[in-house]
Amino acid sequence: MKLLFTIPKLTYSGAPKMMAWVANQMAMRGHEVHLVTFFSEEQARILHENICIHSLQVKQSKKRLIRNTLGMFKTIARLHKKVRQLKPDVVVSFLDSVGYVYLPIGSAFTRSKFVVSERVDPYAYRGRTAKLRFQLMQYADAIVFQTEGARRFFESFKGIYHNSTVIPNPVVVSDEIRTMQQHVPSAAERDRRIVTVGRMSLKQKRQDVLLEAFRLFHEKHPGYMLVLYGDGQDMDKIKDLIEQSNLSDSVVLAGRTNQVEKEIFCASAFVLSSDYEGIPNALIEAMSIGVPSVSTDCSPGGAALLIRDGENGFLVPREDATAIAERLSRIVETPEISERISKAAIEITDFFSEQIIADKWESYFEHVVNNKE
Repeated sequence: MKLLFTIPKLTYSGAPKMMAWVANQMAMRGHEVHLVTFFSEEQARILHENICIHSLQVKQSKKRLIRNTLGMFKTIARLHKKVRQLKPDVVVSFLDSVGYVYLPIGSAFTRSKFVVSERVDPYAYRGRTAKLRFQLMQYADAIVFQTEGARRFFESFKGIYHNSTVIPNPVVVSDEIRTMQQHVPSAAERDRRIVTVGRMSLKQKRQDVLLEAFRLFHEKHPGYMLVLYGDGQDMDKIKDLIEQSNLSDSVVLAGRTNQVEKEIFCASAFVLSSDYEGIPNALIEAMSIGVPSVSTDCSPGGAALLIRDGENGFLVPREDATAIAERLSRIVETPEISERISKAAIEITDFFSEQIIADKWESYFEHVVNNKE
């Protein structure tokens, strides 16, 4: 197959990172893979050597691209020219506004099949932008969701629901992680840290709920620290919340790290407090190295896909600080629970292995190409 992936920027996080993984897997399996970015990027080193990179050299606007009408149409015109030039079997779009707007044009004027990888929580989308996005999605030949919950949102959109599938993110296991899995600390060997990893975003990540949960937990277990890794637009607000909660001596804002697994490996527990996520990569990273984890049942079901409550982690209702605190207490007070959950958590590397997830992507691409409807 000849596959063409499109994305505005190729970076190391979120959707771009996942798109690069899928493209790499297809290239390693012998498919002809092309990648189109809209802006000039210097991130080719994360891609397989056989992937052909094409930059549309679009001039970035200070405004959002979707609002920059002239830039939008210039980008669409250049993308259409590239698609007609390359004649791919499949065009794959990851979290890409231009890709969505291009769908009606591409599906009408080329013979390529169009696959959209929908990475956001549809329940969190509102207003005219969401309505337009959902209408444009119906022009795709196929849509890939991360969770069944996200797919179920579109049951009333027959053109989307019946042309879609669910493919979760893989658990990428490096040699370093395999070594960690063989040397998971016992409950007694873990340090007195509760950790979390994520963007500082109160609306989505709900660090306010996490801080309240830690305050309740800390009343019973004053020797523990809470460490937050990450940065973002709400950093100052979160600093204020820490002071207001009288937790300044017990909470550390550690900033961004490129060595997540190494930083959290010996922590007593990991917490995800989000209201909504796709499939939480930070939770995957924690579980894959055996850190006992507590997560909210965030929409549209990514955490629930990973955690079997009480077996390989704890799943609690969104916004329930008391439940988070109680599960943390259970983990640190009962070594048997901590170690049992830790051992079971590592098994997600088998259920969501790179081999299994890559097989799903390849099979779905082949299905889309061979579907003559």
